[in-house]
Amino acid sequence: MTHAPKATEIRCRFFKTHVFQAYYLFKEVATPILTKLSIIELQMNRNSKIEIIQQGKKRTLPQSSNNDTPAWFNWAMSNAPSSHFVSVKECQIHYLFWDDTSDKKKSGSILFVHGGAAHSHWWSFLAPFFRKNYRVAALDLSGMGDSGRRKEYNAGLRAEEIYGVIEDANLGKSTYVVGHSFGGLMTANFAKEYGDKIAGALIADSP
Repeated sequence: MTHAPKATEIRCRFFKTHVFQAYYLFKEVATPILTKLSIIELQMNRNSKIEIIQQGKKRTLPQSSNNDTPAWFNWAMSNAPSSHFVSVKECQIHYLFWDDTSDKKKSGSILFVHGGAAHSHWWSFLAPFFRKNYRVAALDLSGMGDSGRRKEYNAGLRAEEIYGVIEDANLGKSTYVVGHSFGGLMTANFAKEYGDKIAGALIADSP
């Protein structure tokens, strides 16, 4: 049986009380998704370096001179997304978009859906690794993050919010929706209602 890593394996000022979540989301959520979508293979060693293996070419992100944060985290956080809002059922839904200015044709799109009591920035240290090959966005579900609040909430409304962001960000039908924990439940319901409008759904660590 594989034991969970100690929180001290990664130290990030950005997360402070969410140190373990940062390591966990990268190791247990991002890596399988990257492999599943055949984008890149990520390997983290004990020195907090990430080796990126793509199309037979291997490169290693430089080591950080800052002992508090690993280089891969600094690199990801330096790729800041743009912030957007779209109105869905009279509620302002916020989402982040990681644009890639290169002319390279994309393989599709990815929309990340956060867990309960979380927000879109939970994906800020992961999303940049995908944007070379995919259009990438992450939303704040209503009642969380920078999105507006509603008097009532239900899975049907959350499904409309997810689709509203896909439409507003022009992600298209070749979109993979990736949901973590509570977001995975919302993603599963979304896929049931809008499955013919996306390429697929990936559920990570949902009850």
